[in-house]
Amino acid sequence: MIGAKQVAKSKPDGYTLFFISSTHLVLPVLRKEMPYDTLGDFTAVTLLATGPSLWVVRSDAPWRNLKEFIADAKTRPDAIQWATGGIGTSVHFGGELFQSLAGIKLYHVAYKGSAASVPAVMAGQVSASCSAVNSALSQIKAGRFVRLALNQ
Repeated sequence: MIGAKQVAKSKPDGYTLFFISSTHLVLPVLRKEMPYDTLGDFTAVTLLATGPSLWVVRSDAPWRNLKEFIADAKTRPDAIQWATGGIGTSVHFGGELFQSLAGIKLYHVAYKGSAASVPAVMAGQVSASCSAVNSALSQIKAGRFVRLALNQ
């Protein structure tokens, strides 16, 4: 937000670029006052990158696929804990959308970044994680995680 404020208040010189993530658009929902107009003070130039996320569980979890996971979650609302790298992240919103579309309710546990949410699944502190691919891929390749779904 500090960087966004600096760019928003700078002269439009054609040289100043500001790279944002989806969190930039979420901040006005989370904060009562903003030091800039999230949409009005910036002009989009291009989409630079997208990042899919993975739904993963430990290899010893009772679910082998997404169908089993959803079926179990429907019978036990809020009983299955899922981790993300934080409230308001694109992964968090993707997970909320998934729940809505699947007709399930999971218990969200927010960590300070994906790097902290993946070990929480490994340690059994939470049952599942929706995290960035790069955070979970090594655990899948090592056989410690089972991939249930890929959010694109």
